[in-house]
Amino acid sequence: MKRYVTLFLMLLNLSAAFAQLNTFYVTPISTNAGYVAAQDSHLVALNPAVTSNNLLLVFIDGSGSKTKDYTFFPKLAASLGYHVVSVAYPNSPTIGSVCAASADSMCYDNYRQEVCYGTPVSSSIAVDSLNSIHNRLVNLLTYLSTTYPSDGWGQFVTTNDVNWSSVVTSGHSQGSGHALYFAKTKAIHRVIMFAGVDDYSVRFNKPPHWVYSPSVTPPQNIYSFLHLQDDVEPYPHEYESLKAIGLVNGVDDSTIVDNKTTPYNNSHCLYTNVTPPHAGIASAYHDAPVVDYFTSVNGTQLLYNPVWTYMLTTAQTTGIAEALTNAEELTVYPNPASSEISWSLPSLLPADVEVFSLQGASVEKVKGQTHMDISALPAGVYLLTISQGNGVFHSRLIKN
Repeated sequence: MKRYVTLFLMLLNLSAAFAQLNTFYVTPISTNAGYVAAQDSHLVALNPAVTSNNLLLVFIDGSGSKTKDYTFFPKLAASLGYHVVSVAYPNSPTIGSVCAASADSMCYDNYRQEVCYGTPVSSSIAVDSLNSIHNRLVNLLTYLSTTYPSDGWGQFVTTNDVNWSSVVTSGHSQGSGHALYFAKTKAIHRVIMFAGVDDYSVRFNKPPHWVYSPSVTPPQNIYSFLHLQDDVEPYPHEYESLKAIGLVNGVDDSTIVDNKTTPYNNSHCLYTNVTPPHAGIASAYHDAPVVDYFTSVNGTQLLYNPVWTYMLTTAQTTGIAEALTNAEELTVYPNPASSEISWSLPSLLPADVEVFSLQGASVEKVKGQTHMDISALPAGVYLLTISQGNGVFHSRLIKN
């Protein structure tokens, strides 16, 4: 009871800032009759008194949690002009409990793929296409655009997909990894991770393959906010993942936000060392960056509001339009392939091509070519990076 009384008092203190905010919950079964009735509900937030920035924040919660556990950050985003949805999805078992010590080096990769897209590749979790985050999001946005046609939800959804270039994916813990996973194959506006990405194999003593893989969304559009005393996934493990993503380039450019003000050295790797409320509860430090109950308060203001605002609003250093154009203009054929591949780009000029394994290792490259022989590569999934002039293009390649 004390926990909810504390939250109630905090909400009272913050109510003036969100006076025009419209928040409500939508059951998944309302968006598609195929869902089970007894499921957690999606959270929706929109402030009609604020000029829209025409961006959609998609928040993805952590393992075993509910969307109601995360309301402060989504409400702040709505007050800044975002359309906001927090997507309820199958979020157990915890990904670390089944993959951290697994001998299957693809455990994390397959778990992410199945939860995000419903592809039946994981032996650790069973999520069909309907229940994937992707399709739950599409169904929710379709429902909102139909039910509230004047609120602008339709700009973020097509018939079977999301308008990813207008999306900010964000999440906590397991959800932070899902937020990043979408950015690996989609050109999205930005990524904001809390306590993540926290995928780390203690068996292989490094982050998994997918974290190393090239990303369609550039690293300059990715942000992370960690706690130095994280009590679920050690900070050094999380930091190794940030290095694997490309947020750290040779030096420790992470920034502690305590006693600092925006723009926090313009860093994309932020962390805190403030003792959170209820620190005696397991996972308090892991949850501190964004979970309501463990969010520190400074007077009547949330301590991390300036940090959250910085990550939501700071100017991009690399435009998403370029990344999206690159993603759309590249065609690799045949794909899957067994021997030789070619590619189609805006210009027919020769290109420099490099093939990476999912571990991030360069396994093949050619310079100034219009085709490439891949017959010597073992069967599997690879990442292609193609450079032509000032453009850099990315694609996945399947070798038969």
